[in-house]
Amino acid sequence: MRRKLNNNSIILIVVIALFTLLSYSFDQLVIRNEDKLRNLQIKLDNLNTEIETYNSVDIQLMTLSDLILTEYSNLRRSNKYWLKAILINTDHEKSNILLENNIKKFSKNTNLDLPYQRYSEHFYSIIVFFNDEIRNKYADIHWWNKKIFTGEVFEISYIDVFDEIKKDLKNKDLNFYVDLVNTDSMDEVLKKVQLSDWHDIYIFSHAIIKNLTKYHGYIEMDLKRIETYLERSETLRINTIEEISKVSTFKNYFILSSIISQILSLLFLLILFRILIKL
Repeated sequence: MRRKLNNNSIILIVVIALFTLLSYSFDQLVIRNEDKLRNLQIKLDNLNTEIETYNSVDIQLMTLSDLILTEYSNLRRSNKYWLKAILINTDHEKSNILLENNIKKFSKNTNLDLPYQRYSEHFYSIIVFFNDEIRNKYADIHWWNKKIFTGEVFEISYIDVFDEIKKDLKNKDLNFYVDLVNTDSMDEVLKKVQLSDWHDIYIFSHAIIKNLTKYHGYIEMDLKRIETYLERSETLRINTIEEISKVSTFKNYFILSSIISQILSLLFLLILFRILIKL
């Protein structure tokens, strides 16, 4: 027996089709929002890595800056100390510099070998600290973070410092100062060194120490740059987290809407079956 569909049945079929389409649409919106969430999560992970990198570089620069300031004071103090140790233990009759300033030998029994040795070691420590520790560490920070520091890295060597103050030195031979800090030639140089040479070494050492402040200045500029980048990345991270929260909320709404649409579609389908059975 063939059953005919009445108006109510047709309306139910349309409603069922409508809720089925709505359920499918909501499912598609859920998929799209999941894709958005995946991309936003990747973006958030990248921002977290970026912020960790900025913080790491910031700590490295601050540590280097603190090291420079600490050693700047210590090296200046030691530089004056060892020059004074040599001056007060040198026979004033043998030096016009001491005679002119009325400086007399502190003790007749003092051996100058020890102050000479200590001051040459101090000069060596200044060059090593300036050339190897500071210059190389600062260059390494820039080299390992080329995406942050795109420009030329500031770099100055003890040779550059020597060229700047060469006119103020009596001994203008760079090899003399290089040999003085060379363990193989140090002893021979110390046998021939004059009081005026120690004064030149003091001037040279003081100039190297003074140039440490240049690195400190450049580090301060780098720290300001890092701070700017860090604030920008943290703002982006906050915005990304808020966007993730919104997209996640919408996704949950769409999931709930899809479920409700499916339930209503099934409900009206059952009603349709019941009506068809009675016909």
